[in-house]
Amino acid sequence: MNNIKPQATTFTSLIFQYLKASDDFVRLRSMVLAFEKVITPGNVYRSLRHLKDHHAADFIFDDGATYWYATPDTDDRVRVMTSHTEAGKRKSPRRPLIVKPRSSSGYSVVKGNLSK
Repeated sequence: MNNIKPQATTFTSLIFQYLKASDDFVRLRSMVLAFEKVITPGNVYRSLRHLKDHHAADFIFDDGATYWYATPDTDDRVRVMTSHTEAGKRKSPRRPLIVKPRSSSGYSVVKGNLSK
């Protein structure tokens, strides 16, 4: 039985797909309007900055406007899985349970009263 969950679509992947599908320069304002009901303007900008940091998108300035475009050939966002584990098995063993000893006097304070 396979317990692997399907990967959720992220804001960054939606923005990247939109840039690749447009195949042209896209203004930031038009992306905000395109994803108005789904993604907040701040998340659109954060996704674009993430794509730029990983060379998956770039931008140019022209007449005070910012135009973004996809650069999928230089994208370095690759996740490499070194090993998989079988369902129900842990990669690392559990730490042993550590039980702390009680105080040596045997007295405990409960609501300001001393009791033995």
